Amino acid sequence: MSRRDEAVLVLVEMLGADDDKDKITAADKILRSENIERAHIDRAVKVLESIMRDVMAEPRNRVSAADKLKNFAAPRSQTKQDMARVLAGMTNDELRAIVDSAQLDPGIDPLLC
Repeated sequence: MSRRDEAVLVLVEMLGADDDKDKITAADKILRSENIERAHIDRAVKVLESIMRDVMAEPRNRVSAADKLKNFAAPRSQTKQDMARVLAGMTNDELRAIVDSAQLDPGIDPLLC
C-alpha cells in the first residue's frame, strides 16, 4: 500500500473520531483531495451534514461543518495556477494549434499585444 493510500485510510478512519473538530478536519481534507474514491467523498459529506444538523453539537462546529459543505458545493473558480498546470502539460503542437485557431481582432496589431 502506498503512503498516499495509507494517509487516505487514516483520514477516513478519523471520520469516526469522537471529537467533532477531528471529524470536520478529516472530512475537509478528503473533500479537498484529488482522486479520492467516491465512497470516501460521500462519507465525508454525510459526516459534515450530520454535525451541521446536530442541535446538540457546539455551535462553532456546526458552523464549521456548514462552511466546509458550502465550500465543497461551490464550484472552484479556475486559478492562474490551474491554467499553468494545464498549459505545462501540453505539447508544443497542442499549444501551436490553440494559437493558430485564435481569433484576433483585425483592428489590433498582434505584435503590440
